[in-house]
Formats: sequence, structure tokens, C-alpha cells
Amino acid sequence: MRVLEACTNAAALLKSKKVQPENVMLEAQLLLGRALGVDRAYLIGHPEACLAEAVEMRFMAYVERRSKGEPIAYILGKKAFWTLELQVGPGVFIPRPDTECLIEAILSRLEPRKRKALAVLDLCTGSGAMLLSLLSELQGAFGVGLDVSSGALAFALANARTMGLLSRALFVRADIRGPLPFLPRRFDVVVSNPPYIPAEELSSLPRDILGFEPRLALDGGDGGLRLYPGLIGQAASLLASGGLLALECASAQAGCLVEWASASGGEDVCTVKDYGGMPRGILARFGKEMNS
Repeated sequence: MRVLEACTNAAALLKSKKVQPENVMLEAQLLLGRALGVDRAYLIGHPEACLAEAVEMRFMAYVERRSKGEPIAYILGKKAFWTLELQVGPGVFIPRPDTECLIEAILSRLEPRKRKALAVLDLCTGSGAMLLSLLSELQGAFGVGLDVSSGALAFALANARTMGLLSRALFVRADIRGPLPFLPRRFDVVVSNPPYIPAEELSSLPRDILGFEPRLALDGGDGGLRLYPGLIGQAASLLASGGLLALECASAQAGCLVEWASASGGEDVCTVKDYGGMPRGILARFGKEMNS
């Protein structure tokens, strides 16, 4: 079988299974690239190249997995986020592009101190997406990532190693619903992308999310707000004076989080909008302004 024929057949199969019908050819090319060990540009430039039987079998196995709804990021084993390429797989939440808006907002707030030796704490770190993105931009910073899932932490550790950030990142297994482990210092930035899908809405999620991504990283309890009171309530004790709290949330939850942060002593509280112009998180400063 040749490259173009393989991709065309796979795209037709994926479309019949109603898997991202607007992107089926792109996904077929990405899966074939994975099977062949080449990038998409090579496939586009060599449509008549013949596939070895072993490659063809590997490719069809990937297509079969995708046709059953498995996220393409899991099959490829990677997900682009910020300027990074993160390793992902079953057992870890797949980073979404809208979270990058929060990274942008954090870096904008930190602009006067970007070259300082800042300390960053990431609660519910998952693959390490937020923490490692910030460390890649804040050259003198050090970070700690907490997560209850040992599987997710394995991905975070692997990502830090691949990106050369292992010397500036520490990952610890901890359940943020209970007492946190001893942390030897306060932090200049605390970030979190906690599970915030309302429990009552989980059943309506697409099958490639509900059927594959860890429920622990999705289920936010009643109204999706279960973890936020604890996150906001601990902010003042976790942050250094003038430290920044950044939380991702659903659009409908942002107003509630702004109220809670303000009531807990947060200053300069504001929402962060995603690429669609909808609220996707909040920022709040605790204590006196950070010196530049």
C-alpha cells in the first residue's frame, strides 16, 4: 500500500466512525507518521511511497484505536503545549490550548520579575504542563508540582527530564484535598488547573474524554467547584508576600472564584479569557506588591 492510499482509506474509516470528521485526513497522516517514524511533511511530499507490511500493520492498529475513540494524543504519545512537546498517555490529563492563556497572563503579571529566582507551586500538576511551561520562560525559577496520581507524576518527571528542567523541578505525590506535605518555603506563584467538570455533566462529555482520560482529573464534584475553596483558602499561607495565585476554571465558575478570592484577602483579582473570549481562569495577588 502507498502513503496516499493508506491515509485516504484511514480517513474514510475514521469519518465513518464519526471521529473528528473535520480532521480525519490530518489525523490519518499523523498516525501514519507515527507508524513510519516520519513527520507529516514527509508524507505530503511522498504520496506514492510504498509502506512495508510491518508499518502498514502498525498504522492500522493505531487507526483502530482511534476509531474506538482513544485520544490521538495518547496514540501519538505526545501533545504540543506552549512551546513544549509533552509526553502523554493513558493515566494523565491531556493539556488543552486554552490553558496557554493562563500562562500568558501569569507571565505578563511577572514581567518585572522574570529574571528573578522565583518559586512556583503547581497543584494538580498532571503532565507538568503549566509548571514546565513557566520554568521554560522564567530562567531563574524553581518549581514544585503536586499530584495525587503517581501515573501522572511519572509523565511530569519524564517531561522535565526531556526538557532539561529536572534540576529546577520537584514532583511530589500529594492529595490537595488533605494537608499538604511539608513545603520548606513560600512561593511567588501558585497555579492550578484542578478538575472542574461538574459531576452532573460528566456523562455528556465526548467519548474520547470520558472513556479514556482519568476521571480523577475531570470530576470537580457538584458544580465543578469542589477543590476551589481549599485552593483559595490556602493561598495566603502558601504564597510569599505579594504572591500570585492563578486558577483555571470553567466560564460559569469564574464569577464565584473572583468573589471567593476577594473575600479571602486577594487583591487585583481579575478573570483571564480564553482564545474564544470566554472566562477561563482568575488571577489574584495576596499581600503587598512584589518588589521588582
